[in-house]
Amino acid sequence: MNSQFTLLSETYILLEDCLQGKADVVIDREHFRQWMKTDDIECLGLLHEFLLEAHCVKRVRPALENHEVMTFFLNFWKRCLAEDTQREDLSSYSVSRYEAGWEIAYFLRARAKEDSEDDIQRIVQMLTTVYLAGGKDLRLCVECATLEHVLNVPKIRKAFSQWKKDPVLAQAILKSKECCNLFVKP
Repeated sequence: MNSQFTLLSETYILLEDCLQGKADVVIDREHFRQWMKTDDIECLGLLHEFLLEAHCVKRVRPALENHEVMTFFLNFWKRCLAEDTQREDLSSYSVSRYEAGWEIAYFLRARAKEDSEDDIQRIVQMLTTVYLAGGKDLRLCVECATLEHVLNVPKIRKAFSQWKKDPVLAQAILKSKECCNLFVKP
């Protein structure tokens, strides 16, 4: 068994125990930063879940910087949108394309309430890159799972104003308004 697999396995167990309230440990920030660099989408999903839980995040000492947590989320969401991982079972931590899209919408709305324009701009930039590089299915996800749910918020709509200048992105805004019609049967 290689050492990276052993390290990831031990890390996985520790983080899962923290999530379930079974472990009362302090996690060294430098170790956590190294774990955030893994390519394993299931491990990244577990780290993502860990970072969403306040009782878990406070176990990382010294505390992670908000900027690096947002960078982790952006990279994780980008992969989820592009790869559209499907959960193997209910205990899986991977996140599907649509789950990522809905979470991005939630984060955008939360950041708008907090007046966190930097985070909003970073998310919009990531979505711009992903949308322009993506195929039809990915674009539909961004339109329906994210844009449809956030463009009614003035701060967020303003952040997407540059999209109106690009013909492809402008279509995304228009299509997002039609999304609810795609899924509602008459």
